[in-house]
Amino acid sequence: MIRHTRIWAVVLTSVPFGAYFLAGMPTDLWRALFFYGCLACLSVIDMETRRLPNPLTGLLFIAGMLQAYMYGYFEAALYGALIGGVGLWLVAYVYQLVRKRRGMGMGDVKLLGAMGAWTGPFAIPYILLIASVTGIVFAYLYSLRDAEKRGALQAYPFGPFLALGGWIAFLILAA
Repeated sequence: MIRHTRIWAVVLTSVPFGAYFLAGMPTDLWRALFFYGCLACLSVIDMETRRLPNPLTGLLFIAGMLQAYMYGYFEAALYGALIGGVGLWLVAYVYQLVRKRRGMGMGDVKLLGAMGAWTGPFAIPYILLIASVTGIVFAYLYSLRDAEKRGALQAYPFGPFLALGGWIAFLILAA
């Protein structure tokens, strides 16, 4: 049985691929649509399954490194991927040491590393700030809606918030 969110994931991902084949489409628009399509698909999948699939995060990373190589900023993309991936991995590792349980999946780490390949190292703090603030606001509003679960420890997928931060950072840096 296919849930309708998976259908949206397919639609949101296929739009950038199909748009690439349109005649006369500017390269920057193709890059933006591809980046958005991957982030939208990953967000939908993460909301539904609480998993970020390696093939899609890997595709996003490889495409980011390839386009960085083609446009001459490979070193910045490499630093962005390393700082994003290793930095968030360290946060997750320290949390696990202190709390004795996992607080974040490795899919989020891979996603931030892939977004670092697209945006460079200077966007990583902004991506994390936007993702954290929107995640906290979402969790607060959700807790207001479910008053009986307010004291319970809730886990929310972080990928959609990372994707939002990455998309905003990409738009600002591309402008």
